[in-house]
Amino acid sequence: MTGSTRVSAQRGRARQSPNARGFAVLVAGVGWLCRAVSETLCRGWYKAWHSGSVEFSFRLTGKGWAEARIADDDSWVILTASYLSDALGDLLEAIGVLLEGAPEARCSWEEEPGEYRWIFRRSGRDVCLTVLAFPDQLAREPDEQGRLVFRTTQPLPVIALVIADGAAAVLNEYDEDRYHEEWLEAPFPTAHLAMIRQRLAAL
Repeated sequence: MTGSTRVSAQRGRARQSPNARGFAVLVAGVGWLCRAVSETLCRGWYKAWHSGSVEFSFRLTGKGWAEARIADDDSWVILTASYLSDALGDLLEAIGVLLEGAPEARCSWEEEPGEYRWIFRRSGRDVCLTVLAFPDQLAREPDEQGRLVFRTTQPLPVIALVIADGAAAVLNEYDEDRYHEEWLEAPFPTAHLAMIRQRLAAL
């Protein structure tokens, strides 16, 4: 009961006894302690969950073209993609596969020409993301032939969350109809984003 509520209640009835007032103070104190402990635990969980450091953003740059920026404490890179692949949808699908427990997931962003290959490999709670560049998306060369452009190791929930947030920011800027109009070949990956949110909430 808040202070203003207690004052209003006292005006409408007889003054409370000292014992009743003492009990009310005790209850309020216990409530404050419970809230403080809860907030402390939440801060601890938040820090543990966000122990990695990675950023991701995605934006449409023209009809059928997009670029993403991904960075950690050590490096950053800007990756481009054309509508020849469903870049954002395929990326979110790969994250969803990891959250389902798969040890590895990958997707390819196609250019004209060229390919950026995203490879995620789990190791316990962490995931190592490697991005390789290839000059020709049609050659389907093995990973060993790719040029390393970015690598980071992060807790899986962290990298899943920042990629989901980056996708959500796109939806906030464009509604689904405008996104589809700009991206041309694929709609916004609403279902993939929702699934990631659900799985993160269940962790």
